[in-house]
Amino acid sequence: LMFGLLLLHPQSCFAKGGAQNADYSAFEKQIHSYLDTSSWSKCISACDAYLAKHRGDTVVRAMRGYALVQSNRDAQSLDDLTAAINAGLVEVPPPLILEHNNSLRSLRGFALMRVGRLKEGTADIEKSLASPILLVSEYLNRSIDYKNLYAAYNRLGDRVKAQKSAKALSDMENQLQNTLQPRVYNE
Repeated sequence: LMFGLLLLHPQSCFAKGGAQNADYSAFEKQIHSYLDTSSWSKCISACDAYLAKHRGDTVVRAMRGYALVQSNRDAQSLDDLTAAINAGLVEVPPPLILEHNNSLRSLRGFALMRVGRLKEGTADIEKSLASPILLVSEYLNRSIDYKNLYAAYNRLGDRVKAQKSAKALSDMENQLQNTLQPRVYNE
């Protein structure tokens, strides 16, 4: 699922010059081949190799955190996702992730919930859901977030919030249906 949020980090590697641009271009090409085949361990290794040369690159840390979540290494992903969020990133940039949910708050929230930190995870997902929807595909991502919140609130025993999440999921699915297949009324 594709997200269309904007990259808010002013010092991303796209703006840096010289050798890093060449390194980054090679990295990006390599990452796409791994994403196409869901080779998460290779993706993580490529991020590690890149970060060995460019330690402060939060965009690649976000990518590494994403790959760790995809490979069910949630506890390990938290440092990378948190560093990227703290640096001002909202998402793993679309040039890297084209067909996946890449909202960093949503990813970190999901990882936190899978390691048993439900309250922190739900807070991150709620923050992700508070941002405006920019693309139709974000409805699909948000539906997943509402399903995760529903499950988490049920586990926490908060039936009111679980029901609110279920209602929001239903409303989101109706909005998506109306967006994809708008009703045409005859006069």
